[in-house]
Amino acid sequence: MNRRIFLSVFIATIFTCVSVQIINAQNETKKKKDVAEKDVPMKYEPSPSHRFGKLNPNAPPETAQFSFMIGEFDCDDKIRQRDGKWVESKTVWNSTYFVNGGGIQDRYWSNQVVASGTRIFDKNKGKWIVNYFQTFPSYFAGVWEGKKEGEKMIMRQKRGENESRLTFHKITKDGFDWIGELVTKDGKANPFWIISCERRR
Repeated sequence: MNRRIFLSVFIATIFTCVSVQIINAQNETKKKKDVAEKDVPMKYEPSPSHRFGKLNPNAPPETAQFSFMIGEFDCDDKIRQRDGKWVESKTVWNSTYFVNGGGIQDRYWSNQVVASGTRIFDKNKGKWIVNYFQTFPSYFAGVWEGKKEGEKMIMRQKRGENESRLTFHKITKDGFDWIGELVTKDGKANPFWIISCERRR
């Protein structure tokens, strides 16, 4: 009889210990999930409910200056070739918020160029930092810096005594225009890339 009581108590104790461990593990998992959702929020990233992400309210206020790019656009693209002739093509340009709504990442596709860029406002410099990557027709990468000047967003990169200047202009809720120019030291601007974009409906 004592043996039966002992076995019953032993089994009950084991069952209780295992149950407590399972409950503790479940609670720990829930705590970790709650902490992750609270301390490392990702609600500003692109998601099924927000395809292009959302602007993080804690990002530098200047981040909103590039909000006009968020979404998908159909564009007319003109690139000047080495012989001076312009080649035109249709393109798609889309942009989303990334790094949890603290910056903008864009992607660009045409039969002339496949590229992507990131745009983050550097509070210490008081400037936008734009990283550009191109994989087609050949690899190219570069960094431009700039800021909003009047109604334009202008990014610049030094190239020896010259300057590569990239300008967003004619900005509206329905689209924008963009021009890439090589500016000589005497101030002469030579366009090499022109884009006009309309927001896709």
